[in-house]
Amino acid sequence: DGTLVRYGNDPEDYSTDVLNGIGIEFVQDAVAAEAPFFLYLAPFAPHGPSTPAERHRDAFAGAEAPRVPSFAEQDVSDKPAWVQAHRALTATDVALIDERYQRRLRSLLAVDEMVADLMQTLAATGTLANTYVVFASDNGYQLGEHRLPAGKQAAYDESTRIPLIVRGPGTPAGSTEDALVLNIDLAPTFAALAGATTPEFVDGRSFVPFLTGA
Repeated sequence: DGTLVRYGNDPEDYSTDVLNGIGIEFVQDAVAAEAPFFLYLAPFAPHGPSTPAERHRDAFAGAEAPRVPSFAEQDVSDKPAWVQAHRALTATDVALIDERYQRRLRSLLAVDEMVADLMQTLAATGTLANTYVVFASDNGYQLGEHRLPAGKQAAYDESTRIPLIVRGPGTPAGSTEDALVLNIDLAPTFAALAGATTPEFVDGRSFVPFLTGA
């Protein structure tokens, strides 16, 4: 609201927790004002350096990045030249990948708590039943697949596939839809849910029909 607020490095200034509190307050204020609301809540985690909350700093000790078939791939002769140009991962590389994976997991614990607190707030304010909740991300991330120690700019599933979970009125619990949906489809979908018209220059299409099985 035009007031600049600065935060430091104290535990209570941890960014995910700060956003959590702001999100809860926003919902409570909107409900008190009897106003429809749209909340876009975007934590920085697990983006690097993946700093966890102090309370989570010792979690996931010893966790290893998923050892999928493409992890630390030895034979890349069937891959594009730019993949073949990467050297094979060493034991040191793998150890750093596992460390990075552990930090990412730790940083996501506060995000888990944020999601839980938001859902509890919606329930407590009586708005959960008529609110759509969309959980998504901006990109995937590679951790050792195809010899790539870290990154998100490759045309592999690890980079391009992201979670998209929606719950809300008319959406069957536990249902799965295999249709291809892109980030550019989010804005038209939100507009459709709100009964608004999407300008012609906006890319993407609404996936509301998929939410109801239509």
